[in-house]
Amino acid sequence: MARHEKYYNQQGCSFTVNGQAIQDFFDGESIRFVPNGDRSSLTIGTDGATQNLATNRAGSFEVDLKETSVSNDYLKGLLAGQDLGNFLDINSTMIDGSGAAHSGTGGTIKSLAGVSTGGPAMGKRTWIFEYTSTEIDR
Repeated sequence: MARHEKYYNQQGCSFTVNGQAIQDFFDGESIRFVPNGDRSSLTIGTDGATQNLATNRAGSFEVDLKETSVSNDYLKGLLAGQDLGNFLDINSTMIDGSGAAHSGTGGTIKSLAGVSTGGPAMGKRTWIFEYTSTEIDR
């Protein structure tokens, strides 16, 4: 199955995790929404075409922050609590440039978040939030 990523430039978006605004995004398209599968599919049978709606609404957000972002400490605290067995649901909302809300509920923070450091340019930290349910308010 192909990965259907949707990229968002941080200048036109806002992103919150459990009500806390995330700050200091890395440059460029630093927010990505990745659904686990297609929301619908077209099936053509002998009696014509039909649209099948998917029941799998799971997906993830991938967010790149500057390594100096103050939000890294907040997210590290949530991750530490999760790793200690405090099963706090992670909920997030991303508002895109058109004002549409993309939300994820019942989520976790993936423990293997990527870090890029060193060199003359500022590094980034990639946070991955995985959700059992995602919705797009168009």
